[in-house]
Amino acid sequence: MWYLHAQPPLYNLLLGLGLKLFGGQFDAAAYDLQLLLGLALAVALYGAMAAVGVGRWFAAAAAALFSISPAAILFENWLFYEYLVTALLVFAVGAFAHFVRRPSAARASAVFALLATVCYIRASFQLAALVAVLLFMVAAFRSHRRAILLGAAVPILLVVALSAKNWALFGTPETSSWMGMNLMQVTQPGIHGAEEDSLQQRHLIGAVSTVPTFSTLDKYAGVVPLDHRYARIPVLSRATKSTGATNYNNINYVTISSQYLHDFIRIVTHDPGVYFHGVWVGLKMAAYPSPDYAFFVGNGAKMRWWVRGYDGVVLLQPTQHEVGGVRVGTAWGLVAYYVIALVFGAAEMVRVLLRRGGSATLAFTWLVLAYATTVLTLAEIEENQRVRFVGDPLAMILVCAFVVRVAPRLRSLPIRRRNQLTA
Repeated sequence: MWYLHAQPPLYNLLLGLGLKLFGGQFDAAAYDLQLLLGLALAVALYGAMAAVGVGRWFAAAAAALFSISPAAILFENWLFYEYLVTALLVFAVGAFAHFVRRPSAARASAVFALLATVCYIRASFQLAALVAVLLFMVAAFRSHRRAILLGAAVPILLVVALSAKNWALFGTPETSSWMGMNLMQVTQPGIHGAEEDSLQQRHLIGAVSTVPTFSTLDKYAGVVPLDHRYARIPVLSRATKSTGATNYNNINYVTISSQYLHDFIRIVTHDPGVYFHGVWVGLKMAAYPSPDYAFFVGNGAKMRWWVRGYDGVVLLQPTQHEVGGVRVGTAWGLVAYYVIALVFGAAEMVRVLLRRGGSATLAFTWLVLAYATTVLTLAEIEENQRVRFVGDPLAMILVCAFVVRVAPRLRSLPIRRRNQLTA
């Protein structure tokens, strides 16, 4: 755990403890824990919607609709950190709602502890997320600044400590060393062929950028100088894991990622359109339902009728075609769902900060959703339908609140106009 730089350490620690505790029964134990996590997520989602004024029956129906969605079922049956992160973010909304009802240092600490836990699991959530929430809470609850600062202190220091450890050992001030590789993989598809040759001839990029990101270590031989500082530490020196899979925690990937980041900055400075084209491609992929993901092909096939029915009717995915054995197609309901959530949430944030009413809990939900959507979109191009899932229940909270608060007003507008004409 101490020498893990590729990812934050907590999920790996949990898996390691599970293997030590349950041994040969780990599969069964993990399956039961995933089911319990799904139950907790459904209850927390219901509670969060009830806290922002969504009626009980409406909240229960929405939480149930999310829980039986193909995406939720598939993530629940996949031992991966995405489902845990999704649940923790919903738990954070519930904790924030408790803070709003009775602000205190302990309740503020619960909010920041949950977000810090996410930072220790998901590399996309960095110290910036906690700082953004801290600034929002201090601005929205000025008379409770002391309690907020006290509650935020320890969780923020824990995230700072993890970043400081990585900086001291590996020279990367984030909880993951993959930033350069993540950003370059968004840009790299747009610089092949003549564009790549031109960039190299002008010394804007190095030889490393001609190698596809996340390649096996042997592909970088002669391109990146090998680092032998940690030859006696297996997790940093071995090229593969015990399974034969690539060990992206090898110390050489720190240098590789750093060189990719250097070249990424040069490319964006020279031609930002290359990067933003990659972002656009990723955004279009984010509009696919989560079951349209390569890792779900096997399990998705076992519930094909439910996937197609739910995604077609609920998410309004009218056409589907296969690419490499994976079903793809824009879900227009999902697009509308996120547009409504982000616009309505932004309006609530403005109202809260300007002291014009508004729900602080909805503003907090929007802030977390906006952070997740922005960061995950800007640094991903191949798995956006997967990484987007962590924001789905947050978007559902905002959309349901929108329906309850705004839709009745819109429906009453024609009646008012008719009454005015009659008068």
